[in-house]
Amino acid sequence: MIARALVSATELSPVELSPRLRQTLAYLLEGASEKQVADRLGLSHATTHQYVTQLYRHFGVGSRAQLMAYVLKRIVGGNVRVI
Repeated sequence: MIARALVSATELSPVELSPRLRQTLAYLLEGASEKQVADRLGLSHATTHQYVTQLYRHFGVGSRAQLMAYVLKRIVGGNVRVI
């Protein structure tokens, strides 16, 4: 029980993200490309790319596949809402 509590306390959550980063993450989880996210949010592709890079850093991953796996396994599986 103690080990599980320590792991849960250190796992990162989208709740700590800004609203824009949570929106970006939600669209990525729906399967949108960076360009589609930019269009939906009314942002430039460069800004959206910066948001995606911030998400990688926040969750300690190096690719979109790793980001999706992390979020789906730890957050969606734990019933934590992204937005």
